[in-house]
Amino acid sequence: MGTYTIISLAIGFIVILFFGWIMYVHYTNDDLEHWVPPTLIVGMLIIMLFGSIGYGADKYEKIHGEIKDTITSNSH
Repeated sequence: MGTYTIISLAIGFIVILFFGWIMYVHYTNDDLEHWVPPTLIVGMLIIMLFGSIGYGADKYEKIHGEIKDTITSNSH
């Protein structure tokens, strides 16, 4: 797991906590009947989205580094 993946997942968890808090506030105001299932469903989607973004960034960074190393080694 790369740096960008870890950062993206941490941001995703923060977003989930914020979303869960909003859902809980609406639940306590009797606006919603349930708050846990929607939070879990949206949480899974957010983690998949942010994890994919982080994985893509790590993959790009790795390929970029390999290309840079190849060009540097061929220029000598």
